[in-house]
Amino acid sequence: MTQIIRPPSDVISELEELSRERGFIYTFSFIAFASLWTVSQKLDQIDWSERPNHRELSFLFGLMANYPIDLDYPESEISILEQNGRALSLLEELHHSYSHFKSHSVGTETLRDQSSEAEQISPWFDNGEAMVEPIFYGGEGASEFQFLEMVKDRYSKDRHWIESTKRFKLESMIEIPRRLKQIQMERVNATQFSDSLEDFCRQCFEIFVINIDESMDDIEDADNFFNAFSVPYQQVNSELSSIGTYNIVDSDPIIKLDDRQYYLLIAAFLARSVYESPSYWMIKDSRHADQAQINKGKVTEEISFKLLETVFGSENVYQNVKIKKNGHDETEIDVLVIFQNKAIVVQAKSKKLTEPSKQGDSDSLVKDFNEAIQASYDQCIRSRNALTRPEFEFFDKEGQVITIGPNLDDVYLICVLTEPYPALGVQIKRYLKRADGDPYPVAVSLFELEILTYYLRSEFDLLYYLDLRTRYSEQFASNSELALLAFHISCKLKPITGYELHWADEDLNQWIQTDYLVSKGYLPKRILSERLSWKWRTDDFNQLVRVVRESTTTGTVDPIFFLLDIAGDQLKDFISSIAKLQRATLRDGRPHDMTMPGIDKGRGISFASYPAPYGAGDISFIHNHFQSFAVARKYKSFASEWLALASIVGTTRTQGLIWYSKEPWQSDPELDEMTRNFLKPGRAINGASRKLKRKPSRNQPCPCGSGRKFKKCHGG
Repeated sequence: MTQIIRPPSDVISELEELSRERGFIYTFSFIAFASLWTVSQKLDQIDWSERPNHRELSFLFGLMANYPIDLDYPESEISILEQNGRALSLLEELHHSYSHFKSHSVGTETLRDQSSEAEQISPWFDNGEAMVEPIFYGGEGASEFQFLEMVKDRYSKDRHWIESTKRFKLESMIEIPRRLKQIQMERVNATQFSDSLEDFCRQCFEIFVINIDESMDDIEDADNFFNAFSVPYQQVNSELSSIGTYNIVDSDPIIKLDDRQYYLLIAAFLARSVYESPSYWMIKDSRHADQAQINKGKVTEEISFKLLETVFGSENVYQNVKIKKNGHDETEIDVLVIFQNKAIVVQAKSKKLTEPSKQGDSDSLVKDFNEAIQASYDQCIRSRNALTRPEFEFFDKEGQVITIGPNLDDVYLICVLTEPYPALGVQIKRYLKRADGDPYPVAVSLFELEILTYYLRSEFDLLYYLDLRTRYSEQFASNSELALLAFHISCKLKPITGYELHWADEDLNQWIQTDYLVSKGYLPKRILSERLSWKWRTDDFNQLVRVVRESTTTGTVDPIFFLLDIAGDQLKDFISSIAKLQRATLRDGRPHDMTMPGIDKGRGISFASYPAPYGAGDISFIHNHFQSFAVARKYKSFASEWLALASIVGTTRTQGLIWYSKEPWQSDPELDEMTRNFLKPGRAINGASRKLKRKPSRNQPCPCGSGRKFKKCHGG
């Protein structure tokens, strides 16, 4: 039987009628309690799509606010159960009515099998109405803890205006929401329902009711705070007609029941409002509006700078960089990172998605995107082009020259937004205008950048992630950047053979958001059955990367990228063999080597273990021999990219050597001759063995540095 899909307006009308029924506020409180607080299994095992999310609850609550809320108890338990079932069924039907277009245009298998990226993505969004569903039902974009942690920095330059106009301290904007969240948690934990209908209704309702005199008596400006973030108990939301229209309980999430009592449904929405609403207040003040916009842009730059500074160090990150040509200003970079032969260009914007866009207006979607991302991206491209050309000069905010090395070969682009921008990942696929050969950007909010820099806290990890996102931007898609990050941590962001487009589901976004809160101590560890971990990177592999990082070679980014590319089963046996070769060298005092060509097309890796040198001449010989050996192995394997590793063992600390080249393979008569002679049986490593062999007698100290006799150590 064919299922009839009703238009959203019909479903919303029925929800609105339901919200006016007697006692529905108590049914609604129970739905919120069951959806937000009751967890019978680990959080990472819950199918959150089966529960109403924050936005659905807020929308239903907004419909209730269209009319005076009926505080009379329901007639019977049966009426509560019936209201509960109808509400959940209607919310599910509403979601299905908005997702009907998407599910019938591009199914999961179609996404994976179609021949081109444009064919896969375009059908979703040729009609702007198809954007309504991913915008409304996608992830929240940030947790309440992130919103509150960033409030102080966000409004640091507007503190005087807030405190003089709204009459509460900036710190109270952080303290009060945290206090309210704690109160709700304590009430939930203490809830024990009885058989009494009235007692059940009262307990469900009172989880969300706040009495200022009882809860905020020690905060002197609590009254002013509640006045700023609440709406009165009366008809206040008459314009709410669809999930994309403005809902007053999103910006003013506290409903005023009487002079001293308030109803707070979702603490996370209060945290979001605390972060976003002051910006709108200041825009309405003509005396401060322009300065507020300037402050917003500066703060976004500063926070981006601080986050990247935690990864790359202050010596490699620059803010407000001026680009000049022949002494004239050309453009500027909000934040610039220079690390070895790689660069990151960050451009920050404070634009957010407008109400018409949330309702699916195609022209508005394009306009918002152009102001939020396209303008930022175009400036990134101009800066990227300048970084690769010698006629441009770069100056930091103090006017000092920034030296750009001649070896710079990759520039990654990040567009940062002050606030979450729903469904941004797929909008980039659909709306971004770029020239052939120009890379895609990584577009994130400040909150997503915070999580990126938390999980990718090594310079090499963050650069490698940006490199993969640039290389494979057309093979991966998601509503959220964090879903792609979770995919990368779990199994590496590289395409799987047989699939032309990989979709990172919203569940991955939920997973990493929850794991992040556990990592930061905001949630207990017991709520996760499995923590997010780097499954494709073993401890032995990480140790190998550390050896490369600590080598004396000035350029280690590309060699580490090489190792990260082949990390996994390909490299597992190779790494385990390294220790065997080192032990063999300690036993017999001879060099040993191995080679693994053909790991990828045109790529290979080799390792050599040398005994401890006895003099300066031996040290020079080892270095020269290792480099010649690496060149010969690369040439003989017809490889265009090669990583050679070596260790000098037999000292108190193993010394690592690396040699890396990504020069394309070319036939060379001199290398032909050198390779034939150097790799001839009896030469190469065997020749080095004759030169370096210094096997001690049984009673001499072991060359490994243990302090024991050779016969009782590696000579045994």
